[in-house]
Amino acid sequence: MSTNERRTELKSNLLADRLEGVALAVKPHLKLFGVLAAALVVLACVYAAMLWKQEKASASAWSDFYFSGSRSETLRDVYEDHPKQLAGLWARQASGDALLGQALGQIYLDRELADKLLGEASDHYRHVIISSKDSLLVSRALYGLAQVLESQGKSEEALKEYKKLVVMGDVHPEMRADITRRVEFLQSREGEKFISWFKSNRPSAPKAVDLPSDLKSLPDKPDINFATPPSTGDAKPSVPAATDAKPSNDVLQIPAAKPTEPTTDTKPADPKPTDTKPAEQKAEAAIENSLRIETPSAESKKDSGS
Repeated sequence: MSTNERRTELKSNLLADRLEGVALAVKPHLKLFGVLAAALVVLACVYAAMLWKQEKASASAWSDFYFSGSRSETLRDVYEDHPKQLAGLWARQASGDALLGQALGQIYLDRELADKLLGEASDHYRHVIISSKDSLLVSRALYGLAQVLESQGKSEEALKEYKKLVVMGDVHPEMRADITRRVEFLQSREGEKFISWFKSNRPSAPKAVDLPSDLKSLPDKPDINFATPPSTGDAKPSVPAATDAKPSNDVLQIPAAKPTEPTTDTKPADPKPTDTKPAEQKAEAAIENSLRIETPSAESKKDSGS
């Protein structure tokens, strides 16, 4: 056996001895390692189940939010059913927007109702700001809260919320431009005059019209139940019997006129001769008179001959 082979054999023996020593040291703890491995597998399964459950709950919340519409009543069901989901917080923010829109529609008609709606919208916005970690959602809630405070006539508090949005990075450019305009207006002299006028004018809901006593109750409905005809059972209507009586001769019977057939060889009627005899007789009498005057009689001829 060569020297190199001897060295390789010695190294192999040393490695085997070390592995044997490690196995002997670990052997008393094999049960503990098995228990730990089983625990890790169980924990992994539990984590996967929890993750799947959370994803399912999130998908259900987003589905409910998508089909809830824009009314505050339907959005309330979403954020009450999913209070810890991001979709539930978005539903709460959208409900605040809906209440703010309703308040702005009533602010110059019924200030008391508008203040109530603004208070509810403010609670929704503040809850979202505290509970959410989504910067986009927080910026929307801050913007809504600033609008609520401005609508309540609290210009200083509204300016603070607007200025928070100015320093935030995740703000839409159009929203940022509107925030700049609102800040400039509230800090201007015109803004101060408007807020002062707005606080002093509080329109109330119109009073109900006092109707006369005879108009407060609606008239009774007309009776549209018609009387049913008496039942005739199985009886059938009688048919008059046919008679052979002929019509009496006293009644003038006019025969029906037959339609005349058009003739194609019809000729135009000849003009009727007019009766010209009286005129001709007058003309002949006039000629005879003239001849009598011009022709001498026989007696005058004899006198002239003698």
